This record gives sequence, structure tokens and C-alpha cells, in this order.
Amino acid sequence: MPTKDIPESTKTGLRKGRNILVVEDNGTNRLVLSHKLSKMGFEVCCAENGLEAIKFLDRVHIDLILMDVSMPVMDGLEATRRIRQRESNDSSVSIVGFSAHNHAEVRGMCIDAGMDDFLCKPATDEHMFDKLNRILTTSG
Repeated sequence: MPTKDIPESTKTGLRKGRNILVVEDNGTNRLVLSHKLSKMGFEVCCAENGLEAIKFLDRVHIDLILMDVSMPVMDGLEATRRIRQRESNDSSVSIVGFSAHNHAEVRGMCIDAGMDDFLCKPATDEHMFDKLNRILTTSG
């Protein structure tokens, strides 16, 4: 479903001021995801790998990370483990794993690493919108 079909009243308010970090090694995928999420009303930042994502969190407040599972330098699973180790009990960022592999095993590895949820590539705009909003709503 194209983003324009998401009701305008739903696209505003909830995400206003919400920052999403897209962590994806493929430049085209980063560009497409960034564009889609921006059209949905999110503020979007990008990193090319897990190590960059960790460094990014030291500089900018992020509400949610859309984390590719398989990347060079540092994959999404290791990056998530390190992010979770650094967090305090009252401060945590939501992390959604993102992979083309839609196997129960991959989903399980994401949850075991500390991710909050999982999306399979390519996700429809509507499915991504619903999942991200649900996570941001439940995480505060």
C-alpha cells in the first residue's frame, strides 16, 4: 500500500519529533527506507553498519532503530547486543530487525539479541507503518 493511502490524521502527531535510525549497508535500501519513513512523518538518520549506529547513539537521541541483520563491519545482532549492554533500565531505544530472510530462526536470533521486533524485506508501507507505530506507542 502506498504511503499516501495512510490517513493523514494518523500520519501526524504520534511520530512528530520521533527519530528513527536506519542501519543498512546497502545505499539504495537506505535511500528508499529513508524516503518512505520521511513520507510517513518520521525524522530519519542513517548509518551504514552496526558500529556506526552505536557511535551515532552517543551523539543523537533516537527513538527507534530499524536494524539490518546482516551487514559488514558489525552486523545488526552484535550491534543490538552492545546497545542493550550500554543501556540503563530507564533508557532504552526500540530496535526492529530487518532482513530478507523470513525464517523463524532469524526472527528468534533477533529477539535473543535484544531486538523488540522483526520486519521482513521488503515490507509494505502499511505493514511497516503499523509495526513502527505500535512499537513507538508501547515504548512511550
